[in-house]
Amino acid sequence: MNISDKSRIDKITTKDILNEALPQIDAVLASRNDKLSLRPVKAAVIFVEHYIAKIENENKDDLFDKPWFVAFLNYIDDWYRERYRDSYDSSSTNFKGLVFLHSYPFLLDFPISKYVDEGDKDTCSLYFLSDYCEHDDWKSYVQQAPNLNTLSEHEHEKLKSDVVLEIGMHRNAFHNYAMMDDQNLADKSSYEYVRKHLENAILNICSSVGGSFNIAIWDLHLALEKLLKLIIEQEKGDYPKHHNLNKLLTYSTIKNNEKIECLLSQFPNHKEVIDMRYGKPEVTDIEQVRAYYTTTVQLILELSKYVKTKLSVHNAVFYLKRGKYAGTTLAD
Repeated sequence: MNISDKSRIDKITTKDILNEALPQIDAVLASRNDKLSLRPVKAAVIFVEHYIAKIENENKDDLFDKPWFVAFLNYIDDWYRERYRDSYDSSSTNFKGLVFLHSYPFLLDFPISKYVDEGDKDTCSLYFLSDYCEHDDWKSYVQQAPNLNTLSEHEHEKLKSDVVLEIGMHRNAFHNYAMMDDQNLADKSSYEYVRKHLENAILNICSSVGGSFNIAIWDLHLALEKLLKLIIEQEKGDYPKHHNLNKLLTYSTIKNNEKIECLLSQFPNHKEVIDMRYGKPEVTDIEQVRAYYTTTVQLILELSKYVKTKLSVHNAVFYLKRGKYAGTTLAD
């Protein structure tokens, strides 16, 4: 169906426009090797950027806080699910996190988006979450959770607050990365490497209790290194080819940020981390790796504020206008 067919102007629907636009958008995302699990979010952002002709009493700032944007995500997610079937269902968008109880690590597995039943069979909303929210059930995200009935009230509340804080930091950081301007990035999947190294570190910490955490520390370092290089590449088109986090920070345009500088000073320097990678010395102290992990997540959150975004991803009524944006190639 050609949405430019003027004979259908009175019958054109939002779904018609989406169904013509989405194959074009998906082709662009596929050509960039974007992960299937993240394409619905990116497709929704591209659609808003190129196909929204008018928004009444609103703007395109802070998209992820807007129910109307969530409605698009809902439809686009369904479109991808139908298009890719089993491949899409096996492409997880969940994030990994980590909390500790009595110096023992517990893996968190939680979504960045959440379906909410709105009360009738025909309505369901998809919330793209930038923080912990009232629809979350923190207990369900703790993998192989301890017996909560045996915990004291203080332990129970402390575990809950740690889970809420951890989830909030991860979601808040991703809020900016999802809107990332990748025009100057040679590899459009740069942020995926940051997430992958962080996830590798989390899984390694959980599986290495009683053993060595050296590889986990190396992955934490790589997550920070690749994030700093991403920020520098956005700014300058290229980045230095070394592992020194302090020099990378100095080379970037991030200046006089005492919080980031303080956090970075709590992480081992690049020479120490390279030695640790090869087991010199062997790190077996869970509290030491816990401190490194916590510092890394805090740094990722702080550094995310310096990632350049195309759009900000707060409730609106909007209107689509046919013709003006129809047929946009989105190639640029």
